[in-house]
Amino acid sequence: DEIQFIVAKLNDSPFQKRLSLVDFDDKAPAELLQLMIDVFAVMDSAMTVDVREVERDVLVHKVLSFLNILKFQLPEEDERDAMIRGIAEGEKHVVYPILHWCLQKLPSLQKRAYLAKYLVPEPIPQEFMQDETLVEMHASHKQLQQQFKDVHKQVDKLRAEPTRPGEMKTEIATLEDERKQLAMKIDRLKKQTNNESGFAPLLEATTALRQQQDEDARLGENRRRQLMTLQHARQRHEDASKRLQTLKNNQSGNATAEDMLRHLESEVKDLGDRVNAVMPREIEQETEKLRKLQEEFFEPQRSREDVESMKLEVSQLENRCSSLGDSINDQVASRGQDTKLAMFRQTAVVAAKKLSVKEEELEELEQKLRKAKIEIDKKETALSEIAGPKFMTREELKNYGAKLREKTHVYKRMKSELSEMRAELVRLGRTEQILRGRNRNLDDFLKQLEEERGIVGYRDVQSKLEEASALAMNIDSDKENTLEEISIMVKRMNVQLKERKSELAPQIKRLREVRKEFSEVDTEYKRKKGLYDKVAIGLEVEKSAIETEADQLQTEALQEESNFHYFQNLTTIAQASCDRVRNEE
Repeated sequence: DEIQFIVAKLNDSPFQKRLSLVDFDDKAPAELLQLMIDVFAVMDSAMTVDVREVERDVLVHKVLSFLNILKFQLPEEDERDAMIRGIAEGEKHVVYPILHWCLQKLPSLQKRAYLAKYLVPEPIPQEFMQDETLVEMHASHKQLQQQFKDVHKQVDKLRAEPTRPGEMKTEIATLEDERKQLAMKIDRLKKQTNNESGFAPLLEATTALRQQQDEDARLGENRRRQLMTLQHARQRHEDASKRLQTLKNNQSGNATAEDMLRHLESEVKDLGDRVNAVMPREIEQETEKLRKLQEEFFEPQRSREDVESMKLEVSQLENRCSSLGDSINDQVASRGQDTKLAMFRQTAVVAAKKLSVKEEELEELEQKLRKAKIEIDKKETALSEIAGPKFMTREELKNYGAKLREKTHVYKRMKSELSEMRAELVRLGRTEQILRGRNRNLDDFLKQLEEERGIVGYRDVQSKLEEASALAMNIDSDKENTLEEISIMVKRMNVQLKERKSELAPQIKRLREVRKEFSEVDTEYKRKKGLYDKVAIGLEVEKSAIETEADQLQTEALQEESNFHYFQNLTTIAQASCDRVRNEE
């Protein structure tokens, strides 16, 4: 069964080996080993090698490292030598289980191999971690890995979500309309400018100007990044200079280890205060600024004519305001010193100040409200991921509104009936009190009358019979209402079912046509994807070779740089020790 499964998977896509059980069983050890390497190459293109051109020790080390990345259960130390020897010699009892395990979990292992290229931590010797630059690069590498994890999770989530063909068609139709409108506008402008003399040089000049503006914007962005990098470098230089000066002062002042430790603790405390107090506030300010910029970015773009018209409108309003102010000042001056107007002005100024204060408070409250809404959205998103979405659809909301209106109507009617019954109960209670007040011995009189007539307990039996008949009537009415509701519900469900069937009939027909179109498109896609994969594999092999060479060179450069800093620090320490010895002498 294991061999049949391996042969079936190797004959399937993406391997297409066209093997039979006899051919697979007759494979030589080198061919079997090359077959295992080909399976690994499908997961990671960096494993594409020819076993005839690689030394067996290097190949075995590479295979074991890749199996360790894939979380393959390697044997214990006493049995691992036998497995290494079996891989090197291409033995069947070692290669077959590896092939079966890999082919059985091929999609998940492809994903794990892809993620391992970016998430496997790089081993760095501890003695090299004294270099601050290396520590910063390592922290930045960890941060980028975390960002990669988050982005990959979002991509998987988006891929798992069902697509919405209706929204995509609407968006495509909108974009197509915009494209047609732009094409018509371009044609109209071309017709308007064809007969104008000197338009071609003007068009070339404007094109060159736009390209130069784009180049200036790009250079400005590069300059801004370089300035930020320079600022960070200067800040690091100042921090390093301060630490160096502090160390020199401690050495010159014969500071003890406790003083140095106390000083370092104070620095750590200051940095902690900055992280806990200053940086969150700065991050909040930058986030708010980014939100405003994003809102402005998503607003519709304004043309130069719109800007000019808005500037003209602003200037007209400013002129009007200035003219109104001048006319008011002239009228006030002609009337003399009007104390009431001055008082009103003073009141208006005070009110304006209060209004500005309240507006600031309102803005702060709105910011808090936005933060609370964002937090609520996050919590609701997390809750929906755990327990599923809780929002109602449009149809459910409509049904809920209808039911709510119906229940409100029933509630109002029953409330009015209850108020009437309460009023009637008050009147009956008052009547009972009046009757009892007129004849306080009414019960005794009735009992005596029942004894005289020979019908003792008549009233109790009559009250019980009335209660039983009322209860039976209530039960019968409840049954009747229940049966009516059930029949109405069944009729409604049948009507809805027929309506749904009639609504879905054209959609089902359209779905069949779309499925047919999808099968044709899918066939064409698979054919082109096969061509693309062939080209991509070759490019990926070249890319992996170049990346491997670049990684080796970068590793050597980093190692040399780390050694340089390490020996420079040792030289500085030795120089400081020599200076101290000279000073003591």
